Amino acid sequence: MPVDSSYEEKHFFREEYFTLLSLDHPNIIKPFEISSVLIKDEEDDEIEVGSPFILIEYFNSVELLNYKNLTNEKQLHSIIKQICSVLFYLHQSNYIYYDLKAENILVSVKENNPAIKLIDFGFVGKVSESECFVIRGTPNYLAPEVLKNETHDHRVDLYALGVLLYKITYDKFPYQSSNELEIYKAHLEEEIEFGESIFSKRILKVIERLLKKDPLERYSNALEVLADLDIKIDLDMTKDFIPAKVLSGRKDVINIINTYINDQNSNEVFTITGSRGEAVHGARERARAKPAAGSQPGPRSQRSGSGSMRPIFCSMSSASSRPR
Repeated sequence: MPVDSSYEEKHFFREEYFTLLSLDHPNIIKPFEISSVLIKDEEDDEIEVGSPFILIEYFNSVELLNYKNLTNEKQLHSIIKQICSVLFYLHQSNYIYYDLKAENILVSVKENNPAIKLIDFGFVGKVSESECFVIRGTPNYLAPEVLKNETHDHRVDLYALGVLLYKITYDKFPYQSSNELEIYKAHLEEEIEFGESIFSKRILKVIERLLKKDPLERYSNALEVLADLDIKIDLDMTKDFIPAKVLSGRKDVINIINTYINDQNSNEVFTITGSRGEAVHGARERARAKPAAGSQPGPRSQRSGSGSMRPIFCSMSSASSRPR
């Protein structure tokens, strides 16, 4: 990232790192560190001292559309299975990816089989944020409900998957134009044509359903796509479905916290640990609250409606207990 990037850009860059850090799936690129450039080679004009960067795992690969065996339907099924696996994981974790496209999917070959990694999590959003939404994504892949700025859910990612598969099967996007506004209008109003293809009618039927303008007519989740393609959902796949341990769209937890804040008579103690390694400890006693062991001195207090001061303590996890 350029050193002169705006505060907002740097904030989103940092948020992307911590989002990646909280996720744990074999088809998501792994981050190791966020930092800034301290020194550089004099002949390197593309890097500036002070530029923020994210250190990620090395993955020897090509972008999806450059993978030479895409026309092999068996190989394509393997890629679709992995994409659906990671989408289901994200959706189970109450995230919407928002930017599913060929450029964000890297493909490597392991034992003659394709292995993918999803990259670029800059547009990822929480399901709970979809009601207060700024349009994000790539024009050719945007679902109609996003363009209409309507309340939406994870099915916008399934629409993007349909666009991606259409691009693979027909070597073109559903709507061809150099004018973004014309592309947007087509997504909203025009029907998609399905001509002859070298791929099976089964996969074309799946694409057709993924590209329904009404999200209720699409698949409910990514696993239904695999069922219609007769792709087996095995134990090796389901072990990666455990949702990320993040506070994303967890209304039940939010309700518990609200109850804690508003209830002046409870003696309960709670701890919330975030993906950034921060732990927030809350304690309330009828007489006096004391900070938990290891917390930073000096509580941040919050004034309740009755005028009393409510203590909330913050502490940092040690470096050795760095989250996933």
